[in-house]
Amino acid sequence: MKKVLSFVLSALMLLSLCACGTKEPAVTPAVEPAEEATVENSWGTVTRYYDSLENADGETMFRVSIHPFLFEQAVLEELFADEADAIDKFNEDAMRTRSSLEGTYGNNLKIEVEQKSITEYNPEDVEKINKYLYDNCEYPANYVSELHVFEVGVTVKGDVSEETQSGEIVVAKIQGNWYIVTFTGLYGNESIKAILSQY
Repeated sequence: MKKVLSFVLSALMLLSLCACGTKEPAVTPAVEPAEEATVENSWGTVTRYYDSLENADGETMFRVSIHPFLFEQAVLEELFADEADAIDKFNEDAMRTRSSLEGTYGNNLKIEVEQKSITEYNPEDVEKINKYLYDNCEYPANYVSELHVFEVGVTVKGDVSEETQSGEIVVAKIQGNWYIVTFTGLYGNESIKAILSQY
């Protein structure tokens, strides 16, 4: 079950590491803002992710979890040739993950995510997180405009069994869009607060 809740982290962990410590210049492509800055839309990013996992929709997984700088660094590291290649790889991973889950829980797979609580970091804290990302991972300055952490319960059910697990999901607003993020060192409230204490 842990692989269901943590898939968003494990699938992106190597990508997030490639975005940390790069010596290439950070050129962030322009992105058309898609959403207003509301909790509803940040939570919508979480629900879209888990819907895409249920439906083996790799393109949606890509859209809600690969922010512009991360994608740029993944291309530099030759993890993806381009966006189409990235989506193909996400589709393959999504199919494998769904197949694995069906092997555990059975057919007619359903994945439900419940919001238990939210932590909204204030602008001063977001500024500190941006400084951390700039100092330690060479992210562009002021890359994140908002940061939310959701405590969630994720239930996976199929014909054979069902199970619920709790955990945290970090969501950031970047260039007008919300993304599930796995910034190196920022995996939930505890790690974020540890970083804030250093700044």
